[in-house]
Amino acid sequence: MDERDGTAMKTAERLSQLVGLPRRVAAAGLLCFTLAAGAAPAELDWEALRNPILGDHDQSLHDFCVVEADGLFHIFCSAFQESGDAPNCTIVQYTSADLVRFAEVNRLDGASRGWRGTASPYVVHDGNRYVLVGNSWGDAPEQPNALFWCESPDLMAWSSPRPLAANLTGEARAVDPALAPFGEVHLLIWNQGRLPRVAHGERLVGDFAWLGPGYLELSTVDGAHRPYFASFQVLRIGEGWRLLAAAREDRHRPYLFERPESTSAGLRFSRWENGTALDIPVQDFNREILANGAWLLDRRATDGWFYLFYAGSNGQRRADFGGRGWNRLGIARSRDLVRWEAAGMAGAAVE
Repeated sequence: MDERDGTAMKTAERLSQLVGLPRRVAAAGLLCFTLAAGAAPAELDWEALRNPILGDHDQSLHDFCVVEADGLFHIFCSAFQESGDAPNCTIVQYTSADLVRFAEVNRLDGASRGWRGTASPYVVHDGNRYVLVGNSWGDAPEQPNALFWCESPDLMAWSSPRPLAANLTGEARAVDPALAPFGEVHLLIWNQGRLPRVAHGERLVGDFAWLGPGYLELSTVDGAHRPYFASFQVLRIGEGWRLLAAAREDRHRPYLFERPESTSAGLRFSRWENGTALDIPVQDFNREILANGAWLLDRRATDGWFYLFYAGSNGQRRADFGGRGWNRLGIARSRDLVRWEAAGMAGAAVE
């Protein structure tokens, strides 16, 4: 056994131990929908919100990630802009205290690495820092989209991007990363082509190793396996772990999966079951793309609600932004993850 194999085995053993101790994990603050210490949580006036809550005529917004810290919502997304013959994409960060007024505070364009653009942000609180993972964008023939990470002490000043899990991705196209820290171990999920991959590593700057077979196994509540899920989020709800994913061939409808507790240690985060579609209301802005790149925020300790942030489009400007259409940010809330109410819900319907 070489040193790398030994490190991978120790990492897998540590991951197994950690996920078997939910109280210890929770005590360490290892939650992917981070509510950081600091100012009191923002108070939301739900009646003041109307979908879409954020949009820009010159941009199509996708792949949302939301972190609540110091009395502010930090909203990260992929922002597509028209640029000559083909669109470009950049990770954009907004802040808001009330989800009514927004300020753009960062554009993480990857220019320092010579990339055409960046996409698919995912932010977690990892020890005494925040970590953002994403992928380069542009798919140049000699430079397919690749995973990266950067860090910040305060969600505002971000380091230059660094390669992530490059020993596993190699020259393969890698997109849509999701990261879940467990102390010294990091769980990493991403899409390679149409296949979701899963790996783990002790340090973001080091090598990663496949978790179990290295592929996510996803089954819906009826037992059917759908061919193409993307835009993942790993989060803890109560005593159980959940995986949120978008069914790309079902209007990006979000599904929430459970981790089977009986799964052997090495497969605990590679196999997910009982995927249930979230019945997000249809409004004028999301008649075509229902809920692209959704993000679930658990604010039950603050106001008793789950909130889902998602992108929607209605067929207007369908050919714009490289055929992606004009996507804007919507929000819905639920007390039980079953019945959902969208902002400004008058006239909305649930499909």
